[in-house]
Amino acid sequence: MKIRPLALVAFGLSPISAFALGPGDIAFTGFNADANDDLAFVAIVAIPGNEVITITDNNWNGTEFASSEGSVIWTAPESGVAAGTVVTLNSLGDALTANIGTLTTGGSFNLSSTGDAAIAFQGEAAAPTSFLAVISNGNESSLGTLEGTGLTIGVDANFTANGADVMAYNGARTGEASLADYLTLINDSTFWIFGDGTGDQSNDGTAPDVPFDTTAFVTGGTRPVTVFLALSETELAENGQSTTLTIFRDGPTTSAATIDLSSSDTGEAILPATAEFLAGDDTVDVTVTTVDDSIFDGSQLVILTAGGSGFFDGTAELIVADDFADTTPLIINEIYPNNFDLDLNGDGIANGSDEFVELVNTSGGPLDISGWTISDADSVRHTFEANTILDTDCAILVFSSLSPNISGINGTSAVAASAGTLSLNSSDTLTLHDDSATLIMTSFYESPFVSGVPLDALNLESEITPSAYIDHSLVTGSGGAQLSPGTKVDGSAFCASPALTLSASPASFTEDTVGTASTGTIVANPMPTADLTISLASSDTSEAVVPATVTIPANTSSVTFSITTLDDLEVDGDIPVTLSASAPNYGGDTFIVTVLDDGDSAIAPNLTPGSIAFTGFNSDSGKNLAFVVLDPIDEGQVIYFTDDEWNGLEIGSGGGFDDANEGTLRWTAPAGGVSAGTVITIDSVDSSVNVTANIGAVAQEDASFNPSTSGDTIYVYQGTDFRTVSSFLAVLSSTTGAELGGTGLSEGTTAIMLPNSTDGAAYTGSRSTSPSYSGYLTFLGNVDMNWTTDSDGDSLVPFSTVAFTLGTGDAYDAWASNAGLTSGVNDGAEDDAENDGSGDGIANVLEFLLDGDPLAVDPSILPSVSVDATDFIFVFNRREDSIGTVTANFQWSTDLSFPETHDVLITQDGSSADENGVVVSIDEESTPDTVTVRVPRSNATGGRIFGRLKASRP
Repeated sequence: MKIRPLALVAFGLSPISAFALGPGDIAFTGFNADANDDLAFVAIVAIPGNEVITITDNNWNGTEFASSEGSVIWTAPESGVAAGTVVTLNSLGDALTANIGTLTTGGSFNLSSTGDAAIAFQGEAAAPTSFLAVISNGNESSLGTLEGTGLTIGVDANFTANGADVMAYNGARTGEASLADYLTLINDSTFWIFGDGTGDQSNDGTAPDVPFDTTAFVTGGTRPVTVFLALSETELAENGQSTTLTIFRDGPTTSAATIDLSSSDTGEAILPATAEFLAGDDTVDVTVTTVDDSIFDGSQLVILTAGGSGFFDGTAELIVADDFADTTPLIINEIYPNNFDLDLNGDGIANGSDEFVELVNTSGGPLDISGWTISDADSVRHTFEANTILDTDCAILVFSSLSPNISGINGTSAVAASAGTLSLNSSDTLTLHDDSATLIMTSFYESPFVSGVPLDALNLESEITPSAYIDHSLVTGSGGAQLSPGTKVDGSAFCASPALTLSASPASFTEDTVGTASTGTIVANPMPTADLTISLASSDTSEAVVPATVTIPANTSSVTFSITTLDDLEVDGDIPVTLSASAPNYGGDTFIVTVLDDGDSAIAPNLTPGSIAFTGFNSDSGKNLAFVVLDPIDEGQVIYFTDDEWNGLEIGSGGGFDDANEGTLRWTAPAGGVSAGTVITIDSVDSSVNVTANIGAVAQEDASFNPSTSGDTIYVYQGTDFRTVSSFLAVLSSTTGAELGGTGLSEGTTAIMLPNSTDGAAYTGSRSTSPSYSGYLTFLGNVDMNWTTDSDGDSLVPFSTVAFTLGTGDAYDAWASNAGLTSGVNDGAEDDAENDGSGDGIANVLEFLLDGDPLAVDPSILPSVSVDATDFIFVFNRREDSIGTVTANFQWSTDLSFPETHDVLITQDGSSADENGVVVSIDEESTPDTVTVRVPRSNATGGRIFGRLKASRP
């Protein structure tokens, strides 16, 4: 019986507010839906101390809020907030900070950059008493409705309807007769500036940025003149075209005035440094001219600004389109974002790691791109290694990640992104810089991404020539193909680049072939002038084995090598195996051989729960497992590992795995079998190409076996095939709620339960003390005592392969030795089980049972006694490894001298009421276990019940 922790609910008082504010008493001055979300508002009236304002992005339907989103609660400081003060609320989706007052969360607050609203109110969300203000980057529908709020657009509600990521008020903060007069300015989008685009616009160095301006609003003084800008054309080609920029001033026109002008990118568009308003005029025109930058950089956004002393800045946006007449030495020709359907990078898994960028040398000669970088809107994604030289007209592929066995695809060199991923979004901007950080080119693309649907790559419309990026299948000559990594759209080569050609003869052979089963041949074109070392790999080393490397001698065009096979004893049918060859500066190649089954007879599974147990787990990049063999494993026995979810039903009675999207790993015992105590490690478990075991053969059986860093459960079992379970052997879980029903496995022995979302764990307990191999299950199941966990699972690898051996003692002997007791002196040997190492009156055997220190005086480990209305209650701790090592008995009597006792044996899982109503419950969730014995008070004589605990070695 397990005692589950009692869930407690704490009750408290919410902050007290007078609910004294009303519509327009505050106004929003900043809105950021990027990064962690930020807001800013100005107090139009003084806000009393401890006043509470709630801000939510939930929709309002006219009578109540929806509950699908969240809120933040701002409390004014005790001293209050002066009218005109600007309050900033930062990191609303994370750390919650305010420059004035305090912030608490009321749920998940997450502003959307595509249209969302924040509304401030007082009172409870279920019954608001007053609404104060609204800010939105959408229209009124982004809130729901203003009905029932008392708020008015343009007065105390501002809907910009532009989907901007970041918005900030940029109008006057001086010059109005009253603070309330600022409301018409603040709630007019004309007086705001906006930031929108990919990446984090709140920290890109271009206004508006966070933190928002906290300059106070004041009455009186001179109000700066607001200017507005209008372009006669908002998009121009970069080849020296011009347009008229009209500047309006909203203020006194009696005097002439000079206003400063600027361009955010003078490499794209220029205009005069100043413009002159003549007396009596409220407008002035200037000419804006585009600049031909000779860089293939797509369309660029240029911000034109007019302002200066006495003015509030006005801005206008000009799109400068590329004229596609530029030249570039290296061009991004093809982009493939968000692939989830094709395995392109040779790792055996179709997922986002197959994203790629294809670059082509257009310089007219060999091009050294060492140190050149590819960046997206967020960061540098790849830096080319030293000595990366592209031959004339040749290409190179950069993948998010790449199998180590692959250095080329379709005769084109391929590399993995140095940052670990390209992280290509469905719409993104890629920039290419040389090793001196000079911009080479910029590409902006948009791909309509649909999860799970194979989409086209984006390719230059005029291949290898500056032009727009369009769907690959629409490019002339593509024949409708969706992508062509490493080749032109029609499948032809970019250049006659060095390449390897791999073949094998015969292409199929039986698995029991003795010696060389097939001969592989590699041809290098062109012939190398120096010795060329070629790396070889097999996708399934349990079926076909090749040398790690071979060498083509200088001035020789080819080399042969032997392919051998392993007779795996499995009934596994004919297995295709991909062989790969790669070499520096040569495009790699692959060849598929087929290993024919030799008619093996099925080997009946013969292992049982606890035949193996995990000793290592790493879900980080290394993806590693380790297990110890506790029962000898015969040659050819197959064990399956899966991260699928078990449905909790009995084997043969509906039991099965639920998630077909997960994967299975197959391990096969080698010739001669594996003896008990042997530790086996499996590395790169998520790769069908690179998965290896130190003993036996291992391969991915289906789909993607890939333990998750956010928590996963790995079941180990045998069966007639990988979907038919005959017996579970072990479980390891790093997530709560792992299903053990129907498995026959038990937590703490055959089922190892790690802390939730553990990335890595390694067994660090004894490997030499248990008198039986099965006895180690208790050691292995005690995670708190015998395992080391780490958020960096890779730091625990490689896992120890030190074998488990049999000791002469038991768990008590191991504890006594580790505790520093001296054998035969104070260790409580079986002939002296009452020996007391610390002299505190607690025998060593009881110290062991109660999880104490035998050399320390610590009365806190002693059992506790209490009574309630019905029972005498006796509570004590119990080490899990004392089970089976120490016999524990609770004895009770109605006489302190115990002339006659009632004995209650403390079993592993506790016991239900006996003939006297005595109940024993075990809380196995705690470490050590907590044992509670309840004796009904009805057993008392004269109101007296006495209890004691006895322990002995069997």
